Amino acid sequence: NFSEKEITRTREKGQDETLNNFREEIKGNVYQNDNSGKIIETETAVHEKLGKIAQFQFEARNALRENEGIIQKYVARANTKTEPQNREIPSQITQKAIVSTALGKNSNHFPSNKTNEQFIQAVQKEITITDLNKFTANGKFLGEMKANIKNEFAEISASLKVLEESKLKIPEAVKSVKKEQHLSDKITHQEIAENKPVSLRIFEKELEKVESGLLGASLREKLTADADLEKNFDPKTVFSNEERGAIKSKAIEVVKEKLEPKELNADNRQISPEASRQAFATYKQLERASNLWQTSGDKAKVTEVFSKLDREAGKLNQIRQDYNRNEKMALLRDGIKTDLMDWIKKNPDTKQNNFEGQINKILTSNLSKADFVKLADDGKQVGILSRQIVEKIQTKQIFALKDKGISADSKELNNQTKNHFSGNNNRVKTNLFEKVKDAPVLSR
Repeated sequence: NFSEKEITRTREKGQDETLNNFREEIKGNVYQNDNSGKIIETETAVHEKLGKIAQFQFEARNALRENEGIIQKYVARANTKTEPQNREIPSQITQKAIVSTALGKNSNHFPSNKTNEQFIQAVQKEITITDLNKFTANGKFLGEMKANIKNEFAEISASLKVLEESKLKIPEAVKSVKKEQHLSDKITHQEIAENKPVSLRIFEKELEKVESGLLGASLREKLTADADLEKNFDPKTVFSNEERGAIKSKAIEVVKEKLEPKELNADNRQISPEASRQAFATYKQLERASNLWQTSGDKAKVTEVFSKLDREAGKLNQIRQDYNRNEKMALLRDGIKTDLMDWIKKNPDTKQNNFEGQINKILTSNLSKADFVKLADDGKQVGILSRQIVEKIQTKQIFALKDKGISADSKELNNQTKNHFSGNNNRVKTNLFEKVKDAPVLSR
């Protein structure tokens, strides 16, 4: 099952790709001669509206994330209140629906039973006026953004009709030329298409997209320079063999630059030496693969060289995943310790056996920030980790109290010896605020 965060990321990526596809499609159009400038004006207006939609989406996503954070906060708080009483708790989905309803969102429905009623009562006792107002304002803002996006798309639809009427059919002709040009290649590749390396499929897909864009741009230049070309247009002769070869070579360079590992242009201080070395090895293999694809007609060799590129890219991705996981774990540990120390500093009189609930909240918040969504949603596992932290702090306090039992003379002598060698840096940690720094290290 996909997590809610993964589904959200996929939806946002799809929305972004839709806007980019609109832009790319408009760029590839070639229009009839227009002395009035209306077509250029309409095309510019469409691009501006697409930009507005992207901005509306960005702002809406921020408001949505803020509301999601508020929901998660009160889910965690309600769980903290109900778990010590050994009450049955609703499912994660129902918990979020209950919190949303308590915050004033009427679209969420959940069964009416004792468990849900107890949970919603726990939520209502925790909700603050500030969060309630913020959640309501964000909900209203989201409605406005949706309406704005809908209006912009409606206006874009009208503009696209104008552009469609003025569009030449040259791009379709060029596509048919390209299809004829690659028909024999497709037939040859048909038997091994299913066994193509992943990198080869990506390379050819990107190349087709870039090449189409360059062909469209070149056509626009030709039409601008020669007004009679539109009347006598022949897709078979509009580009010479030399021009087609130059366009393909340029397209390959663009694709290589697009697919090269991002580590090549990164600050060496921000990536590991291992990642840097593997990124260079992957890039060199990309160069060999693209050069062979362009110059060799041996499909077996092309498949072999791209298969090796798959392996090199796989090694690089594994290094990235390991590095990202370690970075996330380091940030998670630092975040938990910092938040816990800040809370204890503000609440120095809190008894140790009463702050497990607060540790639970801190863990849930930091796990969500570090993108450990499944673990953050697992209340049982978070509870176990919270108890482990409490137990370790309690254990250290017990040892600290035992140390206090040393006789005054022995303790004085011990302190003098410590002071002689190391000043006051090694004194026994009896303060809860100090011992929280030694909270257990989380590992996956």
